[in-house]
Amino acid sequence: MTIDELKDEVIDSLTVELENDPDFSEDILEEKVNHAINEVKAARKYSRAKYSDDRIESDIVNYISNIRNIALYDYSQSGMDFQSNHQENGTNRSYTSRHRLFNGIVPLATVL
Repeated sequence: MTIDELKDEVIDSLTVELENDPDFSEDILEEKVNHAINEVKAARKYSRAKYSDDRIESDIVNYISNIRNIALYDYSQSGMDFQSNHQENGTNRSYTSRHRLFNGIVPLATVL
């Protein structure tokens, strides 16, 4: 699966989940998915391990659920930048730490 195919799969999956939201924006969702892919790439440290584009594509598919969850989290937080608490009409919301969405993404290392 290529990175573009992975991106399309995540966008399609999240579109089904979010399409009934009256404020749904596929453009914003695509941006959040692109950002999540880049963050997973950075967390894996592919460049430091000197992974080729082909190796990156074959490896990053293992993190599709992380990418999906990060993109959904970021999309859900749109318009609430850095908000730590929200209370409205008796509803109080708190969110899991975004950092927890990166669990299981282990940086690559090279042996000298």
